[in-house]
Order: sequence, then C-alpha cells, then structure tokens
Amino acid sequence: MDGYLSREMGNERYGSAERERAIGNRLHEKRAAMIDRNRVYDFTVIIPCHNSAGHIMPLLHTLAMQDVTGLKMQYVFVVDSCTDSTDSVLRDHTDMIEWDKLTIIDCEHGRAGLARNEGLDVALGKYIVFLDSDDNLIRPDFFKLLHMFFEEYAEADVVLY
Repeated sequence: MDGYLSREMGNERYGSAERERAIGNRLHEKRAAMIDRNRVYDFTVIIPCHNSAGHIMPLLHTLAMQDVTGLKMQYVFVVDSCTDSTDSVLRDHTDMIEWDKLTIIDCEHGRAGLARNEGLDVALGKYIVFLDSDDNLIRPDFFKLLHMFFEEYAEADVVLY
C-alpha cells in the first residue's frame, strides 16, 4: 500500500491517521470528478484479474453471450500483479466480443480493491458494475435487466446482486 500512496502523494510517508485522511481526501476528489465527468457509456464493467488465466474464460464467454443491444458498454480489465499468462489470455480472446470500449490496465497492487480503484479512474459509464474474473453471468439479459431497474428506480445508489 505504501507504494500506491507514495506514487500519488509525492513519496511522502504518512502515519496511520494521516494515511486514512489522505486516502479519504483522494477518494472524495475522485467521486466528485466522477459525478461531473461526461458519461459516454451506459455501463462500465470493471474486472480485476490476479493470476486468472486458468479461470477467466467462462467469464469471457458469458460476456460474449450478453444481449447488450441498445446499451453502450465499457469493459475494464485490471491485470494486477499477475505471474501467469492472464494478460495474454485476455489479449488473445477478447476479440470474441464486440466491445464498444475495451481497456486493459496493468498494475502492481496485489489487492482487488486497489485494482478496482484503477478501473474507476478510467470509468466513463453512467453505472458501474464490478465483476470478479471467476464470475459467470447466468442470464444473457443481465445488463438489460439492470438497466431497466436503474431506469425505474433512479434514486438507487447501490444494487447488490
């Protein structure tokens, strides 16, 4: 975590309370920027991947089977501290899906939460969906249903599924 903070805060070292304040301030700034950012896509799907080469293919297949007609989608794969061939698997197999926007980010955090934050930095979707690399979307209309839900319940901030 120190490496992540030092990159963002000019290599200064912080004590525990100072670190929490610094992290809180950074997250507040990011959230404010996200609210103001021009939303280009309906959904941004953020998928942190750590040594996922052996189990990411089912997720890629379920994403390929999704009916996203009429929706603009952004997919962000965050390849985090991988020592396997996750990056190669993604680059070799992502052509199976018609991507509106595909981003693959390489980072060295080693923690899914920080990898998700990297994905949030590039997110341009009105709605954010977090998936894990070993998830499967059982319904082929998952994103359409989720979009209809948000259209009907616009006041909802978070949906757990």
